[in-house]
Amino acid sequence: MILDTDFQHDYVTLTLPGKISQILLERNYSPERMIALAAKVYRDELCKALKIPLNESRVHKPGIFATVYKCGTSLNYNPHVHLVGTRELINTETGENLKTNFISYKSFRFAWMNSFCKHRVKEIIISPEKVIQIKQKYKNGFHVYFQPIRGDNNEILFRTLEYIAIGSFHNSQILKVDHDSKKVIFRYKSWVDRNTGKKSYRVITLDIYQFIDKMLYFLSEPGRKMIRY
Repeated sequence: MILDTDFQHDYVTLTLPGKISQILLERNYSPERMIALAAKVYRDELCKALKIPLNESRVHKPGIFATVYKCGTSLNYNPHVHLVGTRELINTETGENLKTNFISYKSFRFAWMNSFCKHRVKEIIISPEKVIQIKQKYKNGFHVYFQPIRGDNNEILFRTLEYIAIGSFHNSQILKVDHDSKKVIFRYKSWVDRNTGKKSYRVITLDIYQFIDKMLYFLSEPGRKMIRY
């Protein structure tokens, strides 16, 4: 029996340092693999917050929707995961609903870094020696952005679906297409103030064929799963 279905949700972005992304690009890494890894880290951190033993964690499930992007809004190679998850875990055997009001941001950053490095070593994409260097350099873990989703079910649905509808690049970013010089001028979000939510933008000019080349590169191949739950 589920005691409470009024779930709370978090919006989470899990990113990688630029130098790590460059290694992945050079080694033809498939970013889609990041989805399941990010979802597992989110579930494990909920279990940790609720002090659920590791050997019991598999029967406890949160609700998760996650999608991966290969690039940032400047069309740079920047694989990252957008995730919307419940703050509750359901015991799939008993139906019990366990709720936590606190997830350690610091713990999540380290869990994301450690899990990502562990799996990339397993896939022989980075070496154990490289992992040591990475952990020495990123002493605060990999960047993770957290934001509680407040509002009714429509707000939760909107935050869940906006990254499907909008995609990594939107037509509204294009400021001008100069057909004479064959240039595309567009703006991209360069920074968001965590405290105020204020967004900063920059403008970039690309050769029109370079712009098209980037857009085509970041299109998913047929059959690739970019969205999972």
